Amino acid sequence: MRVTKYARNQVVDFQLQKAGFSVSKVNANFTVDRSSKTTFSIADFKTEAKNIDIEFDSYNDIPTIEKASIEISLKNLEVNFPKNVQNDPEFKEIADYLNINSGKFRIRQIDLDLTFNRGRDLKLKGTVDTQFGKAVVDGSFSIRQSVRYDSDFTIDNFTVEISNLSKLILEFIDVWEEGTGNTLPRKGRSIYLEIYGDIDNPQIKGLEDLNF
Repeated sequence: MRVTKYARNQVVDFQLQKAGFSVSKVNANFTVDRSSKTTFSIADFKTEAKNIDIEFDSYNDIPTIEKASIEISLKNLEVNFPKNVQNDPEFKEIADYLNINSGKFRIRQIDLDLTFNRGRDLKLKGTVDTQFGKAVVDGSFSIRQSVRYDSDFTIDNFTVEISNLSKLILEFIDVWEEGTGNTLPRKGRSIYLEIYGDIDNPQIKGLEDLNF
């Protein structure tokens, strides 16, 4: 860590080379009573932060991030719901959409890779693979960090490719498209969204008339 003084203004530069956390083969139980027990299991979870550079400026109340790299990885998260939850009508409806069978909810994989450079350029790559669908994201963003509470976040280009959706989610999308007259962009059999614009009013290529 180094401290640099400029006239009446003082800047503290904090640098972190590497830090992380990982666990493997985690099992846990949540018990309401003897007849209602929810179990959790994770095969592997890892998070790592590298090359972080943060400036604390006495002029600003919020520190400025100059660069950072963060990786998050999760494999085989499984949640087993008890019978009394499985039999609940509202749970059954959600379970059908999420392709939950025999009370087991699974996330096969989550991989996220985030890098931030030059105090403004953010890049994100990631994969989320579940039993009800898979999403692959790839994006670049521009950030103007806070100066006395004012900041901007712009989506330069952010793509989301969605595939392997459950039958009921696909049916819901078909009903939505028919009812609204909109068609979600596709790449082959996957839904492919290209998102851009200001974070307060993002636009989807081919669906610019949609309001968020």
